Amino acid sequence: MFKSAFAEAITYMHNRGDALKTFLNNPWLHPDNGESDRVLRPISVGRKNWLFFGNEKGGQTAGIMMSIVHTCRDMNINVLEYLEDVVLQLILPVGKISLQAVK
Repeated sequence: MFKSAFAEAITYMHNRGDALKTFLNNPWLHPDNGESDRVLRPISVGRKNWLFFGNEKGGQTAGIMMSIVHTCRDMNINVLEYLEDVVLQLILPVGKISLQAVK
């Protein structure tokens, strides 16, 4: 039997109604995936450039850095300030010098 695209869409929604309404009960879920698409776009755009990290360790390091950068962006943290603070804490002896003195 022939079905129109509209009838197929209605059947799809009817059969998956509970799953499609899941986001209504959970404020953390969104009815679209636009946010994840925006986060993943830089990865897909730069994929060809990232073939040349040199080795697997370089690719892993880049993945860690990208994770840090995107987490900072999601939490409205200035990425450069965060990374500067982390690096300074790693290289300065504990209790010997203050971070403000270095800046």
